[in-house]
Amino acid sequence: MRLTLLVLCVYFVVPMGTSTVDDVNRLLARANSTNYNKRIRPLKNQTNAIEVKLGLILYSIQDFDQPKEALSTSVQLLVHWQDELLAWEKDEYGGIEEMLFPQDDIWKPDLRLNNSYKSFTGFGSADLSLWVSNDGNVSWFPIQALDSQCSVNTYKFPHDTQTCSLFFESAEHEPGAVEFKLVLERRLSYYMIHIFGPIIVVSILGPFTFLLPADKGDRISFANPILYELRHVDQR
Repeated sequence: MRLTLLVLCVYFVVPMGTSTVDDVNRLLARANSTNYNKRIRPLKNQTNAIEVKLGLILYSIQDFDQPKEALSTSVQLLVHWQDELLAWEKDEYGGIEEMLFPQDDIWKPDLRLNNSYKSFTGFGSADLSLWVSNDGNVSWFPIQALDSQCSVNTYKFPHDTQTCSLFFESAEHEPGAVEFKLVLERRLSYYMIHIFGPIIVVSILGPFTFLLPADKGDRISFANPILYELRHVDQR
């Protein structure tokens, strides 16, 4: 299979101003204060919907099991949302404009892979941190190995193209799913060299077996390698 992928990387510098250790500790303590509950959507008006933006970077395709219709990939999610309850005035915290918070300390969307092939345990880990800016913008970049279902149609084999989708949705909050499509194209040259080429050569050599004298062992010694090659091609 061949997959064409374009990845855009953005590098940035986080200015810290003249902040002190106390400023950083006070900011981290905001997430554990009585005024903040990570189980409540980070909106001052709870009747409003929270907008979550989701992007994806595909790092690799680890396996594509066609008989089981299972696709294994390594991806990184790019998740962004606004946390109104965690925003701060940077002048009150030594000019800090952006801060890292442990992912388990603040609210985050409970994303899950809807078409998971195996049991799904959630994104990220306790060691992963999120970027939070003073205006409340949150960025979360978990890297994950995914096992997803993918329906396979080999009617046009080996000229077939498979389209596999990754469906992400929230488990408890607002309904709605995001779909990412991966288009996999079978590499025809591999099958021409390793499958069809040997079959054609063996098919041409096969009839020459009958040109050899039947009373000599040359016919058998000539035919055995041909039969072995046919069996070897079938196992591929």
